[in-house]
Amino acid sequence: TSIYTCYEGVGLPVDPLQGCHYYVTSQTCGFVPLLPIEVMKDRCCRELAAISSNCRCEGLRVFIDRAFPPSQSQGGGPPQPPLAPRCPTEVKRDFARTLALPGQCNLPTIHGGPYCVFP
Repeated sequence: TSIYTCYEGVGLPVDPLQGCHYYVTSQTCGFVPLLPIEVMKDRCCRELAAISSNCRCEGLRVFIDRAFPPSQSQGGGPPQPPLAPRCPTEVKRDFARTLALPGQCNLPTIHGGPYCVFP
């Protein structure tokens, strides 16, 4: 499978990794989550595990760009959760890039190990 077969509806679910949004935000923005952190992490990791290893990095990229667009730090993008109105977007983007790593979901990717290479 190449990256060209990893897009929403083909290789990726539509609107991938939505279960990761509040997990990422809770881990980066310093507020107490509504659910136990282990529950949110497990849900996020299950959603990431459901994506084939060849498409996991692309799934993370799509999720990050949609959930935490770079323009959000300049006031654009979708509204943030009310509990984290001043949380920097780049902090959330950086944390979300680590979701495949051993300290998080520890899932293999197209690169052969539990990591992604992002531009």
